Amino acid sequence: MSFFSTLRGAIFVFVITEIHTEDLHYCPSTEVFGGILVRLYYASVWDFAKIVLPEAEGYEDSRIISKGNILLKHGKSLKAVDVYLDQGSLSEKVTGSAKRWKQMSELSFQLTGMTPRNLGFLSQTGNSGLVFFVSDSNGRVWVLGNLRNAAYLTSGDATSGKKFEEDNMVNFTFSANTGLYEYAGSIAEIGEEAEKKQVGGFSKGFSKGFRI
Repeated sequence: MSFFSTLRGAIFVFVITEIHTEDLHYCPSTEVFGGILVRLYYASVWDFAKIVLPEAEGYEDSRIISKGNILLKHGKSLKAVDVYLDQGSLSEKVTGSAKRWKQMSELSFQLTGMTPRNLGFLSQTGNSGLVFFVSDSNGRVWVLGNLRNAAYLTSGDATSGKKFEEDNMVNFTFSANTGLYEYAGSIAEIGEEAEKKQVGGFSKGFSKGFRI
């Protein structure tokens, strides 16, 4: 039996994917600081009119959302959360196996005080898709979650502490099955779409002819 006869009726397709590569130089004079700012912002994923993710191939450009490409729906706004100093962090990691790696990003923070308000935030956002905007100590605005993959609560607990001097805290961890993106604009520049005018419908005079 020849080699070619064993391949009769079978089709083999070999796909070679060309990937983008570039230099990753380091400048010793560049200072990089750890930590995130104590105030972060969030909104329900349903409150956004658009979050346009980049389609560029470059390492940096593929992770930067252009200014103006995030817009809230009319009447919606971002809400602020003041987190405990030096306890919040952002992270990104890969999960899966060889040739099947996927990005996952995570935000962890603490709120001071096991209060009804903080417990209400824990329970009411527990199963809701959110998008967070987090500023780090280097002036970058990071976006956790998007319209395709929102951020969800993956861990949360509250404690009063056992002793007077112990921490009274509520801990949160939100995760999204996507990488982190930097927003090229500022959080204050994230606006809302214009109010949509109603089109069609019965006129006031026409509707008077109907009785229920």
